[in-house]
Amino acid sequence: MIKVLIADDQELIRQSLQIVLGTEKDIEVLDAVENGVEVVRAVRREKPDVILNLVDASNMERNLYLTTQLTEVGIPVVVALNMMDIVKKRGDVIDVKKLSKELGVPVVETAAIKGEGTRELVEAAKKAAAAKNAPAKHAFAETIENALTEIEKLIADVTEPTRQAEISYAVFCLKKKKQNYD
Repeated sequence: MIKVLIADDQELIRQSLQIVLGTEKDIEVLDAVENGVEVVRAVRREKPDVILNLVDASNMERNLYLTTQLTEVGIPVVVALNMMDIVKKRGDVIDVKKLSKELGVPVVETAAIKGEGTRELVEAAKKAAAAKNAPAKHAFAETIENALTEIEKLIADVTEPTRQAEISYAVFCLKKKKQNYD
């Protein structure tokens, strides 16, 4: 049984995908989460095998921030690039292969409301869960990496691994905020 955590902020799309996944005999749909803090908590509580990240392809900048957070939690991630029908209708083009390579996770084009790409998404989720390949951690500037290493050493003896993930996530958020101000 593969345990799937859905991460997005699109209630209607999430419900549609949960229905599709719910028909699969070997998939258990866990909580749906909308932000990085909820993801860390859900990962600790539910222990998913894979995270499905629903990304609104018509508004990628806003959605990819959560995606970058998801790739840091140590669980395989599959991105559902949803609303591709709207993107194509507008005449826009997204290089899905390049996006997948840059993110380090499988990316599947979908139009969940229409049921397009959902079969491919289910198969990608199963494959990612079976392979147990979490995305590679993103490298930051050497000074930040050194600081993170020191923080990890300090918390290693006083916290359980899942608590370490929450602290790491908090540090990640602080780094992102600092990058936005620089």
